[in-house]
Amino acid sequence: MLKEIPSKLFAVFHMGDAIDGDPRNGFLDDTFEFVPIRQAAGMELLLDSVVRKTEKYYQIIGTEYHSGKYAQAEQTLAENLHAIPSDEGRYAWLSLNRKIDGIGINAKHSIPVPLVYRETSLGREGLFSAVAPHLRHHPHLVIRGHVHYFCHVEHSRVHIFTAPCWQTQTNYMREKSEFRLVPDLGYVLVEIRPTATNDPIRIYKRLFDHPPIPVKEMALDKASRE
Repeated sequence: MLKEIPSKLFAVFHMGDAIDGDPRNGFLDDTFEFVPIRQAAGMELLLDSVVRKTEKYYQIIGTEYHSGKYAQAEQTLAENLHAIPSDEGRYAWLSLNRKIDGIGINAKHSIPVPLVYRETSLGREGLFSAVAPHLRHHPHLVIRGHVHYFCHVEHSRVHIFTAPCWQTQTNYMREKSEFRLVPDLGYVLVEIRPTATNDPIRIYKRLFDHPPIPVKEMALDKASRE
């Protein structure tokens, strides 16, 4: 993966839930490391290789279920990797609004998880981003995490996508549904061209195959066949 990512990136966004969190919140065998601060140390080693490709790294705060109260583990992770701090001096952001050469970006972790139609939640987010009266600028790009799959919806003036993840199917997801809750593994590259005459945003997804699930072959004996 690291060889495929361009050597120089303008910015890197990690969309939250960088760690599993306290295993008492869920299935004990979903993680190989039970101590959240050590989970963060392992994630720091992994994320550092990507962060080195940019001078602007933003860490988005995930859910309290994973990130813990006050997102302490993600705050520490972001500080250790020299993330861009918020105006309040915190190194992990609950919600991020930025403009790149006039192109507005909004990044936040959570979005509702639909049962079937994945585009519905993104479509609503795009609609409300265009009409929300409190926004000082209406974004051209809305980025969300949380759902562990890639989905992209495009309206006339805004792109909305959910980012894939770096975690295979957990026992929690498998218990909910063996087939419906299968994550996408990978990352997304966004190209911004402010001078483009039509659409200044290009979105490229890179998804990886899951490791194979071992399936044991069984053969009926002669009596069963008859």
